[in-house]
Amino acid sequence: MKGLIPYGGFQIAAGSGTQALSTSAAAVGWTALGAAATDYTAGDQAVRPDLANNRLLLAPGTYEIDVQLAGTIDAAQIITLAIRKNGNAISGTSRALTWVVSTAENIHTLRAVIQLTDSDIPGTIPTFSDPSATSFTGAGGAPKNEIPVDVSIVSGASTPTVTIKNALFFAKRIG
Repeated sequence: MKGLIPYGGFQIAAGSGTQALSTSAAAVGWTALGAAATDYTAGDQAVRPDLANNRLLLAPGTYEIDVQLAGTIDAAQIITLAIRKNGNAISGTSRALTWVVSTAENIHTLRAVIQLTDSDIPGTIPTFSDPSATSFTGAGGAPKNEIPVDVSIVSGASTPTVTIKNALFFAKRIG
């Protein structure tokens, strides 16, 4: 690959947002936790933060995904993070850790390399807004070739609440 390296994601710094967990996997609620989106590399939209929907939109390719959560919990529990595409966990991309009740932050990290192919494209997410019918002439419209990738979080046995102080969800295209 020549040129700029596409990257982007979400970051929480000095946060205080909470998320109630359950024994069913749910997307990490970056918006509720106070995330800010960082921009993709100028000139290449292979990685596009979609903060409103708590996900990254990625073009087909190979990506290094980094997830870091640092925070507290109100009841000791095994917490599992997993990377998902199209709402389904990607095999081999989960990590479980025991979070403990403490004033010190629990640190949970997850790094994985994932491969996204054309067959992963749901065909419903436009790369850019479709032009209006009144000002657009010719064939086309916005290509719908982005793949949603998010992070799920699940509790092992109960319904604790986590408070996230610092966090990162980041994708870098490596191939």
